[in-house]
Amino acid sequence: MFLILDFTREMNMALVTNNQCYYKKRSAQNQISELLINEIEKFILSSKRKLKDLTAIYVITGPGSFTGVRSALTYAKVLKLTLQIKVFGVSKFEILNNLAKLDNRKNKYIIIQNKEKDFFIQNFNFNNPSGPPKLSNFDQDILKLKKDSTIICDSENFRVKFIKKGSSTTQRDLNYVKYNLKILSRILINLKEFKNDPKPLYISNYY
Repeated sequence: MFLILDFTREMNMALVTNNQCYYKKRSAQNQISELLINEIEKFILSSKRKLKDLTAIYVITGPGSFTGVRSALTYAKVLKLTLQIKVFGVSKFEILNNLAKLDNRKNKYIIIQNKEKDFFIQNFNFNNPSGPPKLSNFDQDILKLKKDSTIICDSENFRVKFIKKGSSTTQRDLNYVKYNLKILSRILINLKEFKNDPKPLYISNYY
């Protein structure tokens, strides 16, 4: 039985057991650390399972709420010690890169919407990050993309905005990839990017 925690924006949880998947979302904002333990335990009990039945926890390490990610990782690592289970982590950039199924593309830019005009972006060389992630503003920042780049975006609205902006690069190859825990639970076993000692994804210009 696996637990997936994505606290990058809200409290998103998924419990995967046998052929069944259970999901829960709660808007917590600044209360995540206070609500986390109680909400997770209630979620597992509502699925008619017990905490001791967990064999692994998968945590989305970012980008997003540093407090949310850090709280989820701390909780997962405590259970790792007490229940002797495995804890893995992966960034949302790596997940979108995997979902896009564009392994043969050299220069890829993964874009994740943060607010209406703000987005996180990271460059990938084939399937490996080739630069630090950063926060950018759609109106203020000029994206300096490498030649023959592919853009992968988690927001259909942002995809449309980039096309309207008139960049020949974005018009030529801009891919919208849907992401949620339901989709992630289906590809969980095949993901190779999960790390055994996960840490929060730190973005230097994100406040």
